[in-house]
Amino acid sequence: MKVAWQKAQINPPLPTYMEGYVGGRKSQVIHDDIEAHVLIMANQEKYFVLISLDIILIDKAFGLQLRTRLSRESGIAVEQIAVIATHTHSGPQISTKLSSGTAVNQDYLNEIEDTVSKVFTDCLKSLTPVQVYCKEVSIGIFYSNRNQPDLPYNEKAQFVRFIDEQGATVVDLMNFNCHPTILKADNLEISADLVGSIRQHYRDNLMIVLGEAGDVSTRFKRQGEDFAEVDRVGRGIAERLTLGEWQALRPSGFDLKTIIHEVSYDPASDLFLNNAKAQLEKAVSQQPEARVLLDMVEERLAQKSGTLSFEASIFSLGSLVFVFFPSEIVFELGKILRDVHPNLILVAYTNDFRGYAVDQATYGKFGESLITDYPYGEADAFVKKIAEQIEVMMRD
Repeated sequence: MKVAWQKAQINPPLPTYMEGYVGGRKSQVIHDDIEAHVLIMANQEKYFVLISLDIILIDKAFGLQLRTRLSRESGIAVEQIAVIATHTHSGPQISTKLSSGTAVNQDYLNEIEDTVSKVFTDCLKSLTPVQVYCKEVSIGIFYSNRNQPDLPYNEKAQFVRFIDEQGATVVDLMNFNCHPTILKADNLEISADLVGSIRQHYRDNLMIVLGEAGDVSTRFKRQGEDFAEVDRVGRGIAERLTLGEWQALRPSGFDLKTIIHEVSYDPASDLFLNNAKAQLEKAVSQQPEARVLLDMVEERLAQKSGTLSFEASIFSLGSLVFVFFPSEIVFELGKILRDVHPNLILVAYTNDFRGYAVDQATYGKFGESLITDYPYGEADAFVKKIAEQIEVMMRD
């Protein structure tokens, strides 16, 4: 097996609008560099490409455009290229999904494409034979379930390490199962937030992807919401990441499966949405901040009926399985997938952004159920379909 990894800055031109909170925030300052990471894995003329960007989300059109360009430049199939967001709420605006009142800087998106293309081309030229190692590290003392601290969450960070023939680490790939935002809406400085801090304090060649972070955060464990707290938590997590025992992994052939889940849906007849609208209309008079959620519900109700389509992919690297998921996903749904396979890396925020994937038992209890494209029960059906396909791949 061969691997190559490189990174590059993708800092936006200033001033720039920010995306992650409502209100049309504008930044004049870059606090810390935001980055693009490119990881290429190759085995017997088969490839898989992982691209991580320090932005709030992957707009489907932008992600497909980038993947198509890299496919055209390399001959690697679009399906074998995954584009992922690290979900910083202090990054530049790259879509209108969360900041519809301000315009996207298309020139900046083009710059991101050009930068990723160059790094991608350099990686293709520098593929090197590697040995692969895995480990898990407990870091849950820094975060918890963010809706209720006594609810379950994944306290483990999964690691994959690629080591070249000289014994040097090419890159450590970390699967971080926590919402990575500490900085709040009053921050007006561009930052990679907690992901950037962990990378800074751990080592230079660390690539982070997010797992079941939809209902997991530092909310009940943090001591502030400023850059000092970002540094404290990032430093503490980085120190714990040196723990744990590395185990050798013998990758065999690559296998890739795409899973599509479709559902016919009429928002106007959605009982949950209509009930949520009625409740929020009553709440707005006493809680003006509820207006944001009410606007989201009304926007969903105004959409035409039709077919909703959700797409995920499964990539197996021998006994290691990656699941690439197009949403923020909550712990209970992530657990379904991890229970199916003992060595699984769940990668959320991939190739699209469909809001929160919330399990049926929790749907309607917390705010995540309002910020989603999934009707009641459909996230469960989608995840179970993925789990069934993993079981088929394991048998084969």
